[in-house]
Amino acid sequence: MMSLVEKWQKFRPLDPLTGELIENVKVFKLLQKLLTVLEDFDLIMLETQHPS
Repeated sequence: MMSLVEKWQKFRPLDPLTGELIENVKVFKLLQKLLTVLEDFDLIMLETQHPS
């Protein structure tokens, strides 16, 4: 997931509303929502990791 966050920040480093850099936590939450929506439409399958 963190590699997706890094790639997102390379392609869209600035918040379009504020013009400031987007924080890792904000990008992480945004990607979580996006992936959940894609899963709801059966476009992707997500796997959860269970702590050992």
